[in-house]
Amino acid sequence: MKVVTDLRPEIEKVFAKHERHFHIDEEISKDVHGDEAGIQKAKDLRAEFYYLKEYIVGDEETIEGDRIEELKEQIHNKLAMGTNTAGEFDWWWNEASGRSEAVLRDVLRALDKASPEKGAWFRYVSYAWKVVRELVYLAIVLGVFSVANSRFETVVIGMLILIYNAIIGARTVEGFSFIHLNAAVRQMYGEIGRSLRLKVSVSPEKKAKQQETELAIDFFIQGISILLGSLIALWKIVNAVFL
Repeated sequence: MKVVTDLRPEIEKVFAKHERHFHIDEEISKDVHGDEAGIQKAKDLRAEFYYLKEYIVGDEETIEGDRIEELKEQIHNKLAMGTNTAGEFDWWWNEASGRSEAVLRDVLRALDKASPEKGAWFRYVSYAWKVVRELVYLAIVLGVFSVANSRFETVVIGMLILIYNAIIGARTVEGFSFIHLNAAVRQMYGEIGRSLRLKVSVSPEKKAKQQETELAIDFFIQGISILLGSLIALWKIVNAVFL
């Protein structure tokens, strides 16, 4: 995928797409909302569009590099804000209106599209390594049974494998439970903090959720391996004792 370095032209297209929703005719607005309220509504919408452009584009000639990541975090924060949060004049920490939210989400999509997630290739390599590691574990399980010289040795090896799998499985579940709890606590902290007018960034919540997702994949891979290893051990024990 071609990575765009300067996103200002793309973001300008987003503003051009939404501009008509903010520039309404004052006469029509007066008919809908009344004279004074209608004029004020039209002015408020124009001001809202002005602030959108001012805070996102401003007088910057280009939008690239670190500014892209900064904008993504600021937009995520603003979209996560509830009502009555932060100071009246702290634009990035006030709730986005319906029209502004549509603009912000389109800008965010443009930013995400042009800046592919960092480290994605590393995660794929990590997953592949975990699969290989679990395949090696299964090969070892089969290998130790192949060198057993008696039924007694087969039973002992099988029991040791079952005990090992039980310990590893318990530790994995414990670790996943901790990560899941951490993600839930960070999400609650963010929601409560923003409802109390605190400037709580959504970045820690996103990172905790991503960590939970990655660990869930690890848990699944290891769980399949432990299940297969346990089934092999049980079959060998049953075969040694009863057959």
